[in-house]
Amino acid sequence: MDEDDDGRGGQGRDPVWTCWSNAMHAVRVGDTDSAFAEVLSTGDELLLVKLMDKTGPVLDQLSSDIGNELLHSVAQLLLDHTLFYYL
Repeated sequence: MDEDDDGRGGQGRDPVWTCWSNAMHAVRVGDTDSAFAEVLSTGDELLLVKLMDKTGPVLDQLSSDIGNELLHSVAQLLLDHTLFYYL
């Protein structure tokens, strides 16, 4: 499986695949802010968890807006207990 493959298939047609590919490109060029902005814009919890797993701790590398949005999304995951479905 390619490192950009999220296991969903539909390469080139699926907007989630496009988002993930864009995010991975941003990570490769060191633009973690754009990577998180891309994934957060989808509202896809699985992609967010995968991106956090791939990048590790990067909160200090994010803009205030993206950092706040990330913290809000993570807090929501914890409140909804959906994070545990992905672990």
